[in-house]
Amino acid sequence: MKIWIFGGTSEARELAELLGDLSHEITISFAGRTPSPILPERTHIRSGGFGGVKELCTYIRQNKFTFLLDATHPYAGIMSARIVKAATLTGVPILRFSRPPWPQAQNANWVKVASFNDALNVSEPGANILVASGHKGLEHIVKRPDCDFLVRLIVPPASLFQKIPPYCWRDPPL
Repeated sequence: MKIWIFGGTSEARELAELLGDLSHEITISFAGRTPSPILPERTHIRSGGFGGVKELCTYIRQNKFTFLLDATHPYAGIMSARIVKAATLTGVPILRFSRPPWPQAQNANWVKVASFNDALNVSEPGANILVASGHKGLEHIVKRPDCDFLVRLIVPPASLFQKIPPYCWRDPPL
């Protein structure tokens, strides 16, 4: 089989390794945030965005994939929806491998909002805020110097590092 794995998780890498060991031809796709992802040797890599469903369909057809495997992050809802739509339009079978999202601790006060700006607007002065949204939206942190942020990232935001107050990024990470 010629399998396209949409990655972003360590499970995607493990699946690529397992499927490659079974003599399948594997391409794994990442958003491109991690500069040096660890991948099995026999894996083709596709990094970066596509632009939308139409472009996904074109890539699927051009590369003659026979199976799609969505192993993106549990919070990558937009990408997962696009993958499903592209699979439907191309007729290529798809399987979604999903790990559960983070469990909410008993005393945690999680606030679900539609955007980064909404999160900053509902936060009280002096709030301690965990940001686990990836790199997108980090520029908004500077709008709330009265709050403390713990930013969860795999790679430091080099282009934004100078804009983010020093208490937002700890090097080395805790």
